[in-house]
Amino acid sequence: MRKLAELIALGTVEAAMRNKTETIIADIGGTNARFAVAGTDGYHHVKILRTKDYSCLSDALNAYKETLEAPIPGSAFIGIAGPVPDETFLWPNGWNSFSIMEESRRADLQLSLMNDFEAAALGLPHLKPSELRQIVSGVPASHASKALIG
Repeated sequence: MRKLAELIALGTVEAAMRNKTETIIADIGGTNARFAVAGTDGYHHVKILRTKDYSCLSDALNAYKETLEAPIPGSAFIGIAGPVPDETFLWPNGWNSFSIMEESRRADLQLSLMNDFEAAALGLPHLKPSELRQIVSGVPASHASKALIG
């Protein structure tokens, strides 16, 4: 079975590819912030940073951007634990609360935040049959519904 972080990465790639351009993707957790660049060929330049080493989301994003070669993507899709509002994100796992618009300005990126579980759900269609577990009897249909349990 894939780790939840890998599933979140697949889901953020799925969301990012709606833009049809390279973008930074991230899975921000209370311990680690996982970053990569997503393109039409999947994702690359994976880096894991310790969340507590940064005072805010934009500091972590800027540290990751410093590891990239030009051209640096202008947008980021971020999976993060908690409900994602329109503006102020309350995050008990890390940086308390922050303004999405202010962090976007400080990171010089167009930020899109989504709940990490939503990101993981978007990754489900990319799983191989061997990575799935059937929970009802019968012959599985190729396009049957999938559920994510966490």
